[in-house]
Amino acid sequence: MKKSKIAMALALSAVLFAGCASGAKSEAPEASVDNPGSEAPAASTDEPFNIILNAQPTGFNPLTTNDSMSSDINIQIYDTLYNRTQDGTSYEPNLALDFPESSEDGLSATIKLRDDVSFSNGEKFNAETVKFTIERIKDKEYGSARASIAASIESVEVLGEYEVKLNLSYPDGVLVAKFAHMNSAMISPNSDGVALMTEPVGTGPYVMTEAVAGSEYVLEYNENYWGEEPDIKKVVFTVVAEASTAISRLETAEADFMPVVPLTNVNRVKNIPGVNFVTSPSSQITYLGLRTDTAKNPELMSNEKVRQAMLMAIDRASYVETLEGNVLGTNSILPSTVFGYKEEAENYGYAFDLEAAKAAVAEAGVADEPVVILTSTVQATQTVAEYIQASLKEAGFNNVELLPQEFATYLDTAKQPNAFDLAVLTWANVTGDGTEFFDPNLHSVNSSQRVQYKNEAFDQYVDESRETMDMDVRLEKLDAANELALKDAVVVPLYNPFNTFAFSEKYENVTILPGTYFKVQHFKLVK
Repeated sequence: MKKSKIAMALALSAVLFAGCASGAKSEAPEASVDNPGSEAPAASTDEPFNIILNAQPTGFNPLTTNDSMSSDINIQIYDTLYNRTQDGTSYEPNLALDFPESSEDGLSATIKLRDDVSFSNGEKFNAETVKFTIERIKDKEYGSARASIAASIESVEVLGEYEVKLNLSYPDGVLVAKFAHMNSAMISPNSDGVALMTEPVGTGPYVMTEAVAGSEYVLEYNENYWGEEPDIKKVVFTVVAEASTAISRLETAEADFMPVVPLTNVNRVKNIPGVNFVTSPSSQITYLGLRTDTAKNPELMSNEKVRQAMLMAIDRASYVETLEGNVLGTNSILPSTVFGYKEEAENYGYAFDLEAAKAAVAEAGVADEPVVILTSTVQATQTVAEYIQASLKEAGFNNVELLPQEFATYLDTAKQPNAFDLAVLTWANVTGDGTEFFDPNLHSVNSSQRVQYKNEAFDQYVDESRETMDMDVRLEKLDAANELALKDAVVVPLYNPFNTFAFSEKYENVTILPGTYFKVQHFKLVK
C-alpha cells in the first residue's frame, strides 16, 4: 500500500502571538530579558542547579500524572517519541527516527525508532517499549491521565526490534502532537505503574537519586543517556509554596531558577542583582469553568441566563491591565499561539456589561443563592479568584464564597461532581494543538471532567477536528467548537499568561517552551 510522510500535515500550521480582551489587539513579546547588569561568579559542573517549585508534585509516572509540577520533573527523566520545537511552531523526532509514514487511507502509521537508547536501569528501548506504553495508555484500569492520546489506535504491531505499526480507527490528524506530550512518555515494559510514582525510570538525561516527599527532589545525570551530555549534572527541585520566600531564595542565591514568577512579584524580581528576569510567549490560558447540572448549586448554574450574567459581570480587560503587560487579554478559549485559533474568536462570547449583569440577576431573583468558586492556593490563581468573587458581588450575587485548596487537593476536587459552581483553571497546551485543549478539558467523554460540559454538537466538532489530516477542515471544526463553548457560557477566558521566569546569571540558554515546560539539558554554564 502506498505510504506518505504525514509530518507536514501534523505540523502546527500557524503560530500567532496576538490576542485581545476588549477588541484591541495586543502583541506578545519576543523573549525579553530584564537584566540588572551586575556580574555573578561563574558556576561549575559540580554545583547543583537549584529550581523552585511553587507546589508539590503529585507523582512521577508520566502516564498517570498531569500537573505542571510533576511534569517539570518528569520531562527531565523521560522521553517522548516526538518533541515540539523550541519556538512552538512544529515538531521534531526524538525517540522516533522520523515522522510516521501513513498508509494511503490514513488507517495505519509506521514509526521507525532509534536503536541506541536505554533506560536509566540499563533496559533497552525498542518497539516492545512503544507497544507496552500505548497499551498502558489505552488500559482503563491503568488510569492514564490522557487516554485520548491513544483513542485512535486500535492495536500496535511490532514489525521489528525498532519498528512499530499503529493500526488506527480513523486518520488521526493529531498523532504526532499527542506523541509529543509528556503523558505519552515511554516507560519500560518491566515497570510497575505504582512504583513509578516514587521511583521513576526513564530514558531521559536525568535520574532521580533522592526524594523527600513534598519538599525536595534530586536528579543527577543519567550515565546511560543516549543524547548529548548536559552541562548541568545535578538538579535540585525544592518546593517553596510561598512566593515571597521563593523570591528570597533567588535574592540569597539559594535558588538558581524560578520557572514561574507570580505576576504580582515581577518588579521585585527584576531588581535582584545577578538574576535575569525573562518574559516569553506561551500557549497557556487561565480560564473560569462554570459547572451546570453537576454544580454544587445545580438549579442556579443550569440557568444559562445566570451563567451569562456571571460572565458579563467580570471586567477582564481591567484585570489584565493590573498585570502590567505580563499577560495577553483574550476572548478566545484557544490561545493565539495554538492551532485552531482564529482572530474572529475575539468576538465570540459575552463582553463585560455590569448593568446587564445586574439586571439579569434581579430578573432571575437569584441574588442570595450560594455560589462557590474553587481555587488553588497558588497566589496568581487565588488573586484572580478574589477578583471574580468581588465582581460577582458587585453584580448582585450576595452569597459568593471561595473554596481555596492546596494544589494537589484542588486538582482532585476539580474532578468531583457537586463540589463547586465555578473554578479558576489553568491549562498549558504542551502540544500547541487546539484538539489537545478541547479533548482533555471540555469533551464530555474524554476530558478530565473539571468543567463537566455536556454538548453533543461540541463533542462532534472536537471529534471531527481530530479525525482528519486536512488542516483547513481541522481549523474550521476547532473554531466552531470554540464558538459553541463560549456561547453556552461554560468557559470564560481570563488571560493568556506569558512565561515569566528568572534565573541566575551564572547560566545561559535558560528557556521555557511555549507549553510552559523546560528542559534543563539545554541550559548552559556561562564560561
